[in-house]
Amino acid sequence: MQLLRKHEEQVGRGLTYDLWKNFPADEILLHKDSNVGHGVMLDPCAPPYVVASSTNLLAGNGVRGFTDAAESIGGLTIAQYDGGQGFRMLASADNGAAELQWGGNGEQFIISDTAADAKELIFEVQFRVSTITANDLAFFIGLAGRNTLDGDFLADNVADKDAIADVDLIGIFHDHPATTALDINYQIAGTVATEHEAAWKTLAIDTWYTFGMRYLPNPGRIDFYWGSGDRTTTVFAKDDNPITSTDIAAADFPDGQGLAPTIAIKGGHANDKTLDIRTFACAQRAYPAD
Repeated sequence: MQLLRKHEEQVGRGLTYDLWKNFPADEILLHKDSNVGHGVMLDPCAPPYVVASSTNLLAGNGVRGFTDAAESIGGLTIAQYDGGQGFRMLASADNGAAELQWGGNGEQFIISDTAADAKELIFEVQFRVSTITANDLAFFIGLAGRNTLDGDFLADNVADKDAIADVDLIGIFHDHPATTALDINYQIAGTVATEHEAAWKTLAIDTWYTFGMRYLPNPGRIDFYWGSGDRTTTVFAKDDNPITSTDIAAADFPDGQGLAPTIAIKGGHANDKTLDIRTFACAQRAYPAD
């Protein structure tokens, strides 16, 4: 199968070989064999394109979307990116929001150290942003609990991890005051969010980045992956600072909570800011690890 894991040397399109290696992505994402697992991904035949001023609209791929009146989510045009399917999240107004959540208002994924729920999970996204100017754009990309999608996933003009809604989550976060810094955060609803690593990576504008995370039930670890450019360098695992089994067992981690792939942006000024996505997939095995 050539759509996924197409190039072991990481050059070209498709999902990252190193991240998905030895995982049944074909059966789950393409053949949709629920006996093996379940997943969601960008589908060029049913893309998640959402019109402006929509509230909890169920679009293609089982995606719910929200945009404020001046914001939009639409397909990437040839002029914007000539590499195939993808979409653009646009914020044009101060405090304007755009949000997407896969799963059809459900929570189909779980990170758990309970034996019956300890199932391997992979998340990957390729994205770019148009600005890293302070207070221009805040965004979150990762897994989160089912949310109302009302423009409040990220608070207006709030710094640091306190800007994220009080929901279960794990992913990357860029807050309003930040310029180049990208953090890794996690949170269980009802507690203060944990900043697993501040300024984990450095962002530049109009640069494609690959972010991935893989939950390995044995030994109970979440590895983070990162790459830049169009697969000109190998994507690597952030093995020197994974989330460990001790972190997952702690009271502030969303251990055993339902999660859904979530992307949210919040504008900070009255000018156009964009976050583009060209590849996205998330999948989990159907059965616990042996």
